[in-house]
Amino acid sequence: MDTFSAIVLVGIVVVVGTFLLLGKLSTRRSVQDITDKGDRERWGEQAAIEERDVGQMVESQNEYRRRRGAPEQTEAEVRRRVGEEEIARLDQAEREDRG
Repeated sequence: MDTFSAIVLVGIVVVVGTFLLLGKLSTRRSVQDITDKGDRERWGEQAAIEERDVGQMVESQNEYRRRRGAPEQTEAEVRRRVGEEEIARLDQAEREDRG
């Protein structure tokens, strides 16, 4: 092996070793942050919280509607309306991306 090849090889090894060492010593992000492990559990917990919260929000809104004399809404009606609004927002965003 000539001198130039040895210098290039050592340089590559030093650069790769430096990156690996910096990655090992870095505390900014954990392996779970990088690989997204555990997201399903967090998403499941978030869905359970939102499921509980929707019922509470509908009940609170119905209490306000009763005081005003307006008809109550069921949770199914609220979910349908929110679903329609979400679809409309997604359609609008898609149209804006195209245009």
